[in-house]
Amino acid sequence: MDYPEQLAILARAQGDPAALALALVDLVFASETQDTRAGLRAALEAAAVPHWVTAESLAVLLELPVREAAERLARLRQLTILESFPARGDGACNVHEQTRLALCRQLAESGRLPAIAARASAGRSRPIGRVRAHFAHTTPPPWWLNGAARSAASSTPQALQRSSVGPKPNAAT
Repeated sequence: MDYPEQLAILARAQGDPAALALALVDLVFASETQDTRAGLRAALEAAAVPHWVTAESLAVLLELPVREAAERLARLRQLTILESFPARGDGACNVHEQTRLALCRQLAESGRLPAIAARASAGRSRPIGRVRAHFAHTTPPPWWLNGAARSAASSTPQALQRSSVGPKPNAAT
């Protein structure tokens, strides 16, 4: 991917935190096929719904074999917007809170959040992360979206610089 293509991807994001997070996948994994990048973007969106995710829970969210979900999660862990979450196990991680809320807001606005949340809680006595079962049947409550809006509004250029958005140092690309 050449420089003008990278600029075009960033320009299409128009400063939207969710769109920038998804654009980051395209930029960091530019040498991958479009289908691979689309799969990684879908995995990032799904990983943003619960408060934390493992390869097993991502497999449930994406309706994929665990091996394939583990490969996608390993690739996404190269991004600084995913953080280790050792309190939930060795392989657990979470999407950075501001990014998570922005992605969930975008999923809610597009109507895709209830389906992902339903997969997170279907057939389980304890939902993955802290996904609430009511997301499966309704849109998120206003207080939840207001939190996402506040987080998105705080994503000033200075705040984004402080968050070190991009690939992690020494990450293999």
